[in-house]
Formats: sequence, C-alpha cells, structure tokens
Amino acid sequence: LRNRVSAVTPNIEKLKSEKSEANKVAIETTLKLRNEIAQKASALADKDPKKTQWKVASAEMNELFTSWQASQKSGPKVPRKEADAIWKVFSQARTKFEANKRAFFAELTAVTKTARAKKSELVAKAEALVPKGADASNDYRKLLDEWKLTGRSQGKQDDALWERFKGAGDAIYVLRKETIAKEQVEFLANYEAKQEILLEAEKIDPSRDLAEAKKALLQIQQRYEKAGKVPKDKIRETDDRMKAVERKVKEFEQEQWRRSDPAAIERTNGVLSQLEQSIAALEADLSKASAENNAKKSKELTDALAARRSWLEAVKQSAN
Repeated sequence: LRNRVSAVTPNIEKLKSEKSEANKVAIETTLKLRNEIAQKASALADKDPKKTQWKVASAEMNELFTSWQASQKSGPKVPRKEADAIWKVFSQARTKFEANKRAFFAELTAVTKTARAKKSELVAKAEALVPKGADASNDYRKLLDEWKLTGRSQGKQDDALWERFKGAGDAIYVLRKETIAKEQVEFLANYEAKQEILLEAEKIDPSRDLAEAKKALLQIQQRYEKAGKVPKDKIRETDDRMKAVERKVKEFEQEQWRRSDPAAIERTNGVLSQLEQSIAALEADLSKASAENNAKKSKELTDALAARRSWLEAVKQSAN
C-alpha cells in the first residue's frame, strides 16, 4: 500500500500544481476582463452628455453590467481586495453615467417644455393674423423667424403645433396670391393711365411761359400720384420720366433766376469789363510789337488776344 501511495503521490502533486497554475491564470484573466469592463464603463460615463447617443450608450452600459455578472457567476473566485477595487471603479462609473443621463433628459424636458410653450404662443399669433389676409404676410414671416429660433423638440404635440402654424401661413399666402393677382390687374390699368399723363407732362415747355409750366406741372403731379401704383417692373420707368420733366422745369427756373440775379449780373459785368480792358491792352501791345517788327512778341500777343476774345464771347453767351 505504501508503495502504491508512493507511486501515486508525485502525480497528485503534479495535478495540484497544474490546478493551482490554471486557477491563477483564470483569476488573472477574470481580473483583466473586469478591469476592461470598468474602464469601458468609465469611458462612457466621462463622455460629454450633450454629445452622447443615450440609447446606444445605455445599451452598451447594460451589456457591460451583464458581462460583469456573467464573470461573477462563471469565473473563479478572485481575491476580495482586488475585486472590490475594480468593482468600485465600475460602480462609480455606472452611478456617474446614470446621473448624467438623468440630468441630460431633465434639461431636455425643460427645454422642450419652454420651446413648446413658445411655439403654442406663436401658433396663436399666426392664427390671429389670418383674418388680416395678405397684409399679414410680413408679420407671419417674422413669426416664422421666431419659430426657427425656438429649436427642435420631439413629440406628436410639436408636430400638431407645426401643422397649425403652417396652416395659418398657407391661408395667409393663398389670400396674398389672390390679392396680388387683383392688384396686378389694377396696377396695369394705373400704368396705362400714367403713360397718358407722362405724355402730357413731357409736352410742358418752360421756355414759353415758366409760370404756366409750373402750374401745369403741379396739376399733372397731383394726377400722377392719384393714378396709383404700377407693376414693380414699371416703377422705375414711370418715375424716371416724371423726374425728367420736373428736372427740366426746375433747371430752367434756376437758370432764369441766375440770369436775373443782381449779384450775378454784377459779377458778369465785372468779368466782361475786365476782359474788355485786357483785350484793349493786348491790342495796343500788339500794335506796338508789329511796329517794332517783333515777330515772337506779336505771336504771343496774338494768341493771348484770341484767348481773351474767346472768353469774352463765352461770358456774353452765358449772360444771355
């Protein structure tokens, strides 16, 4: 029996050693796995809540917890000190993750509630604009800009609010299209009327009788304004033609005033007198230079005299 026990003993020790080594490897593997789980959980918890896809992240955290439980059930018994240290990291990560999740959705709920209240207010304002018809289109556009600033929110209630808001806008724009169509007909008629008025205005000749021209222009301007609006693509054409007539009368009146202004007349007479004196002096100098046969001097004086006479003629024409 002793011999048999002695023969078996080495094998038993070998098996014990192999089992101990295998258990050691299993513990190391389990600790490594749990540590990886804890690190992944920490990474999820440290993500910016606003950039986290919570549905995906929550599923990942649940998978990590399931893996941890599986490790506890099927894995070897690990030293409590090391196991507790890793569990603490994992537990804190889960706690932080859930706290971030609750805070994010609490803030989202508050923002959604505020946005929904604002949108309800905008819907009420938009629907109140509908009775005003086409005149409300600008105000509706302002409300639409405000709507875009309220931000996105989820839920069937928000979809219903948008449908009401959009419905109000559609009603306003339908009325606006109808109004524009009616106005287009009216504006074309106004354009034809203004064409006739402009033809009459363009016949005004202030050089014949300035007072009558101004009186006629005033009456035409009043008729022109009463004729009403014209199509947008005709506004510049008609206004430019009327302004041209107004400018013609005004410029003629200014020229008449300039010619009759005592101060202007005095200045003109002064210039004329100076030029005439200068011409007389140059003519005397030219006669002297010619008598002396000074060709160079005569040429200079002749040129100067021609220039003064040209100036004199220009001033006289301006005065007349």
